[in-house]
Amino acid sequence: MTDFLQLRVLTLNCWGIPLPFPFGSADRKVRIKEIAKELATGKYDIVSLQEIWSENDFDMIHNAVRLVMPYSFYFHNGYAGSGVCVFSKGIILETLMHRYSLNGYVHHIHRGDWFGGKMVGLCRIQFSGININVYATHIHAEYNHDEDVYLAHRVVQAFELGQFMRNTMQNCEMSILMGDLNLRPTDLGYDLIRHSASLKDAWLERLDDYSPDGSCKQGLTCDLKDNCYTKASSSSSSSGKRIDYIFYWYEKRTLKVAVDKCFPTLCRIPNKPNLCYSDHSAVYASLNIARNGERIEESNNREVYEHLINFANQLRYILPVVESGLQKIILLACIVHMDSGRGIALARHHFTDNYISIFINFIDWILFLVWTGLSQF
Repeated sequence: MTDFLQLRVLTLNCWGIPLPFPFGSADRKVRIKEIAKELATGKYDIVSLQEIWSENDFDMIHNAVRLVMPYSFYFHNGYAGSGVCVFSKGIILETLMHRYSLNGYVHHIHRGDWFGGKMVGLCRIQFSGININVYATHIHAEYNHDEDVYLAHRVVQAFELGQFMRNTMQNCEMSILMGDLNLRPTDLGYDLIRHSASLKDAWLERLDDYSPDGSCKQGLTCDLKDNCYTKASSSSSSSGKRIDYIFYWYEKRTLKVAVDKCFPTLCRIPNKPNLCYSDHSAVYASLNIARNGERIEESNNREVYEHLINFANQLRYILPVVESGLQKIILLACIVHMDSGRGIALARHHFTDNYISIFINFIDWILFLVWTGLSQF
């Protein structure tokens, strides 16, 4: 491909929970500064970050990179913010956001997904005369692969993500999806996203299998043994997971796109070898883009048709998963409705200590949130 434009993109889950230990993220302030320093080198054209929960962290990164990536956007959503943001060398023309209809369980306070509010954000970016839709997202975590109580939520989020992309891609020449999808390539949600929006996986499409020193040659990005924040139980049970992605689509009638390189990066901090940038590795891709001199009117039709056929086949597997999740929600709502008043009244009768009263009031509040949160379904 001659006379091409190179687009360099990066995605990273920054693990930036701004709470004190042990609830928050270890070494957060040091790591966020190092991430900002890396982004300020000018190596990247478009960057998507997840789990930037503190707006102060976002502002600090923005100030550090504004000379090389002057355009940025933070997607506000949920009680704690979405944690998702985008930085770009090209101008951000407009933005749009969709909050997923299922976002975990409100009573699972120790998880926090419901309070953060998982979503997909869209930034329409003009880069060197090319209109690019950049989608940034963070899908609900899995937590337990063998007993995934959030499977229905994650499948619904994957379905909505694919549909959102498919219905907003009409006025662009290229679309890029970046983020922590919390989905493995063998998961149902992975296929749903790819086929519903006719996307290509940059890791699978790369022309050069180059990987820098310290990068996982299998493309794995999480639960890596050489990451200092990986739990011992995770590192002993597997070699890691590939759950962070860069997907792309382009209009073949006007563009030619090839993935030059794609690899995990940003694991160990160079000047702090005992620290990692995050509990995830980043994913980097360099895309070579050229104008298509030949006007091929039907070039996309066959590929889109094949994706739609695969997508339709996947729908058979979605319904049982969603129905199972819905049954759990209805059962929990019934239990809360029947037992909340009787159980709390009994507790108040037996316990008069002030601390117990505070705890009971807290339970009152949680049950109220559970009930109001479930009523939306």
